[in-house]
Amino acid sequence: MSFGRHAYRHASYSATAPLITDYVWISDDFLATTFRRFANGGSAGRKQQRRYESRAPGPLEARRRLAKRRNTALASIAGSGPLGDISCLFGRNGREHMKWTDTRGRRGEAQARVEQDQGMPPLAPPGDAFPCYEKNTGPSGRGGWPVEVGINDSAAREKYLEEYLESNWSTTAIKGILNELDINLQHEPAYSRKIFSYLLAKSVHTRAVDQSLFRFLDDFTLNIRGAGNYAAVVEHLARHEIRLNQRSGCLGAIARALELGIIPPDEVRAIVKSIPKIRGVKPDPKYMIEWYRQMWDAIGRCDVFTHGDLDAETVDAWLGILEQRHSAAGMDLALEIILATHGSDSSCSWVPKFTMECLDLQIKTGSEADGTFVAELLNHFNPDVASEYMIRVTENLTSSEKDHHRMLLLERWQDCLLELQDVRSLICSPVWLDLNPQNAATPNNNVPEISTDHRIILRLWVLRTLSEHFGPPWKRSKHVDAPIIQLFDQYESITKQARDGDFLSNLMKDIHDLDIPFSGLMMLAVDMKIRKNMTKATRKALQRLERSRVSFADLFTDLHTYNSSKSLFFSLFEETVCQVDVSSIAFTNHVVHLAKTGDSKSVWTLIRLLRAHTPLKVSLAKSWPVSDSPDQLTTIPNTTSESQPNLPNPHDALEMIHILAIVLSCSKNLTPRRSFHLVHWLYDFLMTHNAPVKPSLVRAMYHAGIIRYQREGLRVAPTRYLYIWELVKRFEDAEVAKELMEGPRYGVSRIGVEEDE
Repeated sequence: MSFGRHAYRHASYSATAPLITDYVWISDDFLATTFRRFANGGSAGRKQQRRYESRAPGPLEARRRLAKRRNTALASIAGSGPLGDISCLFGRNGREHMKWTDTRGRRGEAQARVEQDQGMPPLAPPGDAFPCYEKNTGPSGRGGWPVEVGINDSAAREKYLEEYLESNWSTTAIKGILNELDINLQHEPAYSRKIFSYLLAKSVHTRAVDQSLFRFLDDFTLNIRGAGNYAAVVEHLARHEIRLNQRSGCLGAIARALELGIIPPDEVRAIVKSIPKIRGVKPDPKYMIEWYRQMWDAIGRCDVFTHGDLDAETVDAWLGILEQRHSAAGMDLALEIILATHGSDSSCSWVPKFTMECLDLQIKTGSEADGTFVAELLNHFNPDVASEYMIRVTENLTSSEKDHHRMLLLERWQDCLLELQDVRSLICSPVWLDLNPQNAATPNNNVPEISTDHRIILRLWVLRTLSEHFGPPWKRSKHVDAPIIQLFDQYESITKQARDGDFLSNLMKDIHDLDIPFSGLMMLAVDMKIRKNMTKATRKALQRLERSRVSFADLFTDLHTYNSSKSLFFSLFEETVCQVDVSSIAFTNHVVHLAKTGDSKSVWTLIRLLRAHTPLKVSLAKSWPVSDSPDQLTTIPNTTSESQPNLPNPHDALEMIHILAIVLSCSKNLTPRRSFHLVHWLYDFLMTHNAPVKPSLVRAMYHAGIIRYQREGLRVAPTRYLYIWELVKRFEDAEVAKELMEGPRYGVSRIGVEEDE
């Protein structure tokens, strides 16, 4: 064994490691012979490979010599643990490995005892063989004695080390004192942490220590892996107001260490959690995002500790801090972290959170620069997981407080859904039909409970938005029919058991309760579930119903909307109309005011109400007066005028009709022709529903059809004159009828509606 290899063994062994006697002492003669053979390139009997006509060795021989030289210098050492500092092969000034001190002597004594136990003669110390190196050339302590000889216990060494570092903080001085104190940082990493902590404390008030601090972090023979120095420097920055150059230098050293992969995972997690606490980060969060970006990029350039090696706790801590920063740069970094640390089939609870955070950030900043964030994030996952995320985001957004900002978030979310790719696979996912919240990959623990029917509506809303890739709702696509029809069926079965009303009315009510943006769900329901052909007017009516929270009473007043949607919502219109008490004084006063001041459109709305009011029709048939004659009871069976439950008062309802006829005949906002037709319609309405007609209605028809015509200079048709004459004779006394019918031939009648009024 060469002397260099022997010295390397002695230098690398720790004081506590057991000695292994697996070598013998090499004499000077044997060493000279071995070196001579090595210099000559091997034994004399072995033929060396040389190139033709050349004394230089060939490539094989050169490679063999290079390997021998390397193996001689860096021979493997028996025992466990990492290799020591290679500089110990040569010692200080290239000669220190030649010294033999008392410490080595004690090791020799221990080795001799082991050899005696094994029956081997003890080895002689090499002091006599090298007399020129017996003198100790190392530095002396404060008392004049050598450091290596005088300090034996750990307490004394620590005290002396602390005193030494008071004035010697360079990395060269630190290595020298560690060598003199026989401290091996590989086996005693606590000393690395103690030295670095002292340098940190010294750097607070001494600017000159900064460079030594940076060199210490970059010197891996001093900054031992696992000593926790990187986490300690971040904690130090959090406790003290540090200079900007020192802070940048320390964080730069951390980034370089991450690039080399020498920081343990636990320490990486501690660094990530401590960076937001650094002084100067809170006033300007952009610095923190920049440091996080440096760390992330450094890990990405490392082949030892990559992005995939980050544990879940570190990733969650990192994403949690970025979520609280509300910055575009933080969102971009969070996107990279999620994409690099989560597979396409894995579930990540941060996806819905960052999706909503991105939507909120875009609305607050008014910028769509990051419009592809949501699409890129959701496209990373498989269709089932992405569909689950879309459901969760939609439920989270609709569960928030209903205000204008919430509506803007939903509209922006709707735009993001239109940017997704592979929509066909998303729509065909079975997740949409699974209404059991326990089967969700990312449960909504922070969201209030949503009813099943509302959850179905929200899923239909998302599917309808996604299906816009295939055209308008009335142009069905087979790719979206199946899940949408099944969801509609489930919704109908649930609402039938729990509510009254028809399918469309419940659907419209739920859409209004959820307060979601327009997506054409009403048209989709009519097209796919009810399967009725829709005209352009019907589609406009359904759009109006879905876009605004309009009541059916308002729709009833719009003639075109009513006519286009009454086939779909007839029961709702009828229910709305039947709730009006037409026999009340308030309604009668409203009717009189509307007939006097309203136009023809308003009056026809009133006529439609009377036409659709089924309880009114039944009540009018019961408005006949009670007669004392027993003969009339057989001809008129329902003669009671008493009010019944759910029916208006028959007498008051009849009076309301006659008052309306009188007011319409005299309305100045209506032409004589329109007034006559309206009064005549009221007469037919009473006759159709078997109600009694009073003389006041006939006089109103006479005034509108004859008197007003004559005043306006219009000609009264003979057919109309005869028709009114027959009605007057039927419902008036003979004298009144004679007086009324003589007036139009020679002038204005003395007995007319105006005189009655």
